[in-house]
Amino acid sequence: GTEYFHPITRNDCGTRSIGGILVHTARVIPTTRVQGRRNPFSAEIVHRVVELAVAGKLLGWRRELLSYSLVCKGWKHVLGLFFQSLHVQPSDDKPDAIHVAHSLSYHPYRARLIHSFNPSDYRPHAPARRLQTWLHFISILQQSTSIKDLHLVSVPRPVSSTLALVLSQLRNVRRCYMPKSAKENQSFDIPTIQMFIARWHLLRILEIGGWATQTAVGALYRPVGPHLQCRIEELCLDTGILTDAQIMRFVSSPIPCLQVLKLHGIRGLTNEGFSHCLSSVARTLSHLSILNSPMVCSDPGEEFALDAVMPKMENLIYLKVADLHVTALSIARKKGYRPASSGAQKSVVKIHRATDELRLDYLEQAMSITGWDDVEVVWQLSDLDQGLVEKAKLVAEKRGIILTCRTRGRPSPSPPKRKSTF
Repeated sequence: GTEYFHPITRNDCGTRSIGGILVHTARVIPTTRVQGRRNPFSAEIVHRVVELAVAGKLLGWRRELLSYSLVCKGWKHVLGLFFQSLHVQPSDDKPDAIHVAHSLSYHPYRARLIHSFNPSDYRPHAPARRLQTWLHFISILQQSTSIKDLHLVSVPRPVSSTLALVLSQLRNVRRCYMPKSAKENQSFDIPTIQMFIARWHLLRILEIGGWATQTAVGALYRPVGPHLQCRIEELCLDTGILTDAQIMRFVSSPIPCLQVLKLHGIRGLTNEGFSHCLSSVARTLSHLSILNSPMVCSDPGEEFALDAVMPKMENLIYLKVADLHVTALSIARKKGYRPASSGAQKSVVKIHRATDELRLDYLEQAMSITGWDDVEVVWQLSDLDQGLVEKAKLVAEKRGIILTCRTRGRPSPSPPKRKSTF
């Protein structure tokens, strides 16, 4: 740098009086000026170095990150790692939601760095501060319009209406998880959830558990159009009441795209409504799991939904059902049989707690034409005719199909036997 020498002279000094007290002053100017040096490292390199330095640290990572940001102005940008790492940093040193909300209010541009939101990423709150903490969560969500992964659980009912309106403004959510809580049900009902996800064009995975029966917001919501604007590829619904119209609104799309459907502990669906649901996604569905979700038939002779739609589900490679009305047709009508030597992914069907609706005497014929590679049936009966079982296994073995048959539990009452037509 260039040095400057300027001695202090009498002209630089002076005296003045304040309240009768003499005050001496002197003007001091810099004696040395050094030109600033540019940071020799690019922002990307600094960002990566600091990211590796704090990765995996359970305690003190936030303080260490702050220290790196204070090295110089050229390193200040690493503070963005805090907002980017909230969901990936395994930490026992979690931030307080109030501080994050205040920081975003002063630096709104940092909200664009938050791509995931989960209440568990923040410091646990005392029960007395629960509502206040959720208000800060809402403030964070209101500013974080770039969120792609959203996790919500145990939302207090007093803030659920406000939160639903804020969520409806998001546009970049790709994965949304609202699992059921062991302590309480969700504060949202299905109409409210469908309201705030309606314009999530990028949504691909949706998981909901233990939703409310009806809320004030849901009662006022009126669906616009026959389907949502999002294209859900994976839908998991667990423990709740669901109508035929509601599930159709989840799965229907101008371009069918649903690949995974899980219904566990669902009440309210009818056999006819579920048949329409399966028909609308039959071309794309690859994984289907239905557990403890009984569906009422309107007529004793009505064909079961799974039996009726099975011929259309050529891309289905995994099926697991329990406590659901099925017959041997769900096995026999599966198309797309591929020899084991073809190298293609094996298709698997597991039918648990089957009743005598799935007749063992039709299983042998089903195994001779089925497209399933691995079949497992567990009957809710006291015993099985081992002669029929061995015949079915012999047919399966000749075609390279794995067949497992066994019983579990006591016999349970079931509707009259139906005639299966292959």
